[in-house]
Amino acid sequence: MNTTSQGARTCLVSVVVTVMATASLGHAMLFLDNTSTASSYNATAPGGALIGSGWDLTGNLNSFIGVPIDGRYFVTAKHCGWNDATQYSVTFASGPNQGTFNASKTQHWDDPNSDLRVWKLDATSASFVSWAPLYTNTNEAGKDLVMFGRGYTRGAAVTVGTELKGWQWSSSGAGTKRWGTNAVTGYADYQTVGDNHLLYANFDQSVGGTEAMLANLDSGAGLFIQDGTTWKLAGVGYGVDPATYALTSSHTGSFNAAAFDYGGLYYYDGQAWQYMQDSSSNIPAASYASRVSTSSSWIMGIIPEPSALLLLLLGYGGWGTRRR
Repeated sequence: MNTTSQGARTCLVSVVVTVMATASLGHAMLFLDNTSTASSYNATAPGGALIGSGWDLTGNLNSFIGVPIDGRYFVTAKHCGWNDATQYSVTFASGPNQGTFNASKTQHWDDPNSDLRVWKLDATSASFVSWAPLYTNTNEAGKDLVMFGRGYTRGAAVTVGTELKGWQWSSSGAGTKRWGTNAVTGYADYQTVGDNHLLYANFDQSVGGTEAMLANLDSGAGLFIQDGTTWKLAGVGYGVDPATYALTSSHTGSFNAAAFDYGGLYYYDGQAWQYMQDSSSNIPAASYASRVSTSSSWIMGIIPEPSALLLLLLGYGGWGTRRR
């Protein structure tokens, strides 16, 4: 499956309250469940069948998110305005990686074909104890996923007449790590037609109350798919489309929202306002993530293979082996 976005995808870097002429990049998640307004909703590690699905591998990277993919490397979104003069660090509040890990100021790589950045830890930093295996299969469409964010919660309801369409983004509870679920709807293009370097997941009420959509500052969020019995990193949070809406043709009072049906609303496509004709069927917005599978060769070209000696030693009960 492939789609081109209805408009310019809004990336998840900062709150976009007013209309912007260029794409703005994303922090947090909004849920379908009616009780999910509280920032404490899904704010502890998932249990049951979702144990080990990525909670402990979601680190705070300044205002964004970093996911370890090797003992010395982590991945995030490249669009976040990083600069080499700043000392960035990935922090984990709990789990096997509990603590703070400083990133190198100079050793980082941006994928020319996607929004991925691979970052090496500073030479003075301790190594990660646990990291995410990569999902390298190109069969993501239709598969369930678990996503992790740490920002905005559900705000005021968005309605057309008396019909509920979604919820505005709210800064209440920002910074709280939470998890949600969805399913991969298909693939989308990052910069050239047919490149399929993005995954997208519609906010379409397909997986129940924990179904979630990315929101402001969820850049770098990990999206995990189960491969056999192992949860693997399949996507890295990039943006949403659409994100900015208005109720009237004058576009006054425009707002950002997670919409499971934006029929009957005006939306900004990155260049101009458009109107989406209402329909008897819902017209959902979608979350977008950089696709790990199509960039896996590029990633593995950066991360060194474990030495034969290391593999031999880890064969005697070591915990840090590369999982692919």
